[in-house]
Amino acid sequence: MYRADNDGASDTVDPGQPGVTRPVKDRLPVVRGYDRRRRESAVIGDEAAVLSREQLVTAREDNVHFRENAADLREGVATSREDAAHLREGETTSREDAADLREGKAASREREIHATEKRQA
Repeated sequence: MYRADNDGASDTVDPGQPGVTRPVKDRLPVVRGYDRRRRESAVIGDEAAVLSREQLVTAREDNVHFRENAADLREGVATSREDAAHLREGETTSREDAADLREGKAASREREIHATEKRQA
């Protein structure tokens, strides 16, 4: 069965011979049940493609979140290292201050010893 193209042209080989038709290349076969199933299949295929794309988008978004979390962790590690460096600097400063105090006490004792030696002399 063919769908008519509605151009008004006759489909017969000889207009004088009714009932004898020639196949027309411009006509499309109408297969209603198959066509409906094909459209349903195409819709299901489109839905599957959309679902697949959504899954890919979700996977990419998850990947972005993982990368952001990794960057945050690296930043946290860097901050911890900086904090540890500051603590070490503080400890070094404290040791240097303690050493300066000891040197000051030693210098004070030496002055006392020299002053005592001068008085005794």
